[in-house]
Amino acid sequence: MTNFKANQLVFLISQPRSGSTMLQLLLSQHSKISTSAEPWVALPFLAPITPGLHRSSYNSLWASEAIKEYLLDNKTTEKEIQKVISSALLSVYNLAQKDKPENLFLDKTPRYYMILEKLQELFPEAKFIILKRNPAHVLKSILRTWVKDEYSKLLNYRYDLFMAPQKITQSLSNKNKNLYQTSYEEVVNDPQKTIQGICHFLQIPFEANCISYENEQFQKWKFGDKSGITRHNSPKKNKSSEINDTHNDLINSYISNLGKEVMNKLGYDYENTLVEFPLINPSKSPFDWNNILKENLTITDLLQYSSFQLSLKPQTSNIKKAFDELANFIQDEKQKNPELIEAIEESQLQQASLLSMRVFSTKRNNFLKNTILARELLVKNIKLQTKLLLAEHGGKIKIALYGKGDHSSWLLSNFPEISSRTVIIFDDNCSGVESLKGISVVKPEQHLETKFDIIIPSSDTYQNQITSKIKTLFSKKVTIHLLYDQLPEGPYPK
Repeated sequence: MTNFKANQLVFLISQPRSGSTMLQLLLSQHSKISTSAEPWVALPFLAPITPGLHRSSYNSLWASEAIKEYLLDNKTTEKEIQKVISSALLSVYNLAQKDKPENLFLDKTPRYYMILEKLQELFPEAKFIILKRNPAHVLKSILRTWVKDEYSKLLNYRYDLFMAPQKITQSLSNKNKNLYQTSYEEVVNDPQKTIQGICHFLQIPFEANCISYENEQFQKWKFGDKSGITRHNSPKKNKSSEINDTHNDLINSYISNLGKEVMNKLGYDYENTLVEFPLINPSKSPFDWNNILKENLTITDLLQYSSFQLSLKPQTSNIKKAFDELANFIQDEKQKNPELIEAIEESQLQQASLLSMRVFSTKRNNFLKNTILARELLVKNIKLQTKLLLAEHGGKIKIALYGKGDHSSWLLSNFPEISSRTVIIFDDNCSGVESLKGISVVKPEQHLETKFDIIIPSSDTYQNQITSKIKTLFSKKVTIHLLYDQLPEGPYPK
């Protein structure tokens, strides 16, 4: 086994969509540089000593605290554990150097900005290349390639948009002889001069073949952004593409929130960038960037982002209203019921709301053709509504169903939260059926005084007709819960 050393390590760090894949491909042509897609290997190694770096099913925050306590109990210092991690990581990098053990190894993992300071502590002899790009154009590229008009996806890039520029500017402010900075603009405007500068920094001779690249190796990589790269074999300026008003306003408000200080430290003119992307609809606040910076997004935040996306589609304005009302309800309920957050997992709600939007923006016929999607949406929608229902009324509520048919049988078989709380089933025609899943089936006229808290019209096709009947039959005020409110009319596959 070769003895890979820290001074052979080169880290290429940037915001995503900053041209890091392009620069990696150029440098990979050098005979003295080895590389491989996006390794990501340092992130899991550093997670135990970096609180908040990732979340996991075993609760990584607790794990981090437990490891700290373990180290203290055993009188182990953080420096000692860093030395162990450093040695382990070098062993992993060593595996990639079997063919050319003397080469430098380039690790291009853009999200290493999260652990940039830790990497510099672990490997003081390693080289760091910081690749900058105007954050406005980073967001423009994210919108064009990854988000398009699904704006709730911006939540996936909140750290890339805000943490990355701040971490990068912090590293640039530290005088570090092993850190070299360049920019996307320099790479595309003068690739030869840029590569010459990097080679000088790495103390290797410039090789002329590094101003273009071969796509053959890159095509085998699973990771690494292929947008635009495969159309060329050398750096090219992107043609200026038109953007819609919403994208333009998102970029303007993003730069305003990022701030003048960060922009100027990165080397980009704050005022000129705002002029490049002028605010077109000043009265309309397109996105709450302040909320996106929260360490832990709340359910209300997720719903509001979904609501923003829906607000851009006039034909779904009634759905936007429903999202707004749900967000307001959750906000109020949190004051009265602190356990609400535990009752509804944020990830499940986010998934359910995003899936629901697919229903709202899809014609019923096309939607129902996709049986798997329809069933998945239906189950998630009912589970979500049931959790909200229990959070609002408490776990001891008594439920009545109206309808003894297949839909009630399906509900009672698949949703224990409903079946365990159902006390009675009403139906206009009880002939030959006294019970369903052990629950009495009765005519409503004969049992109007039966005590229950909620009544559910149990049908995905005749919900509205049953609701009208309930209102007519029950003279007392009853709480009706609609499972298919705002959804396209069924029947749904089950």
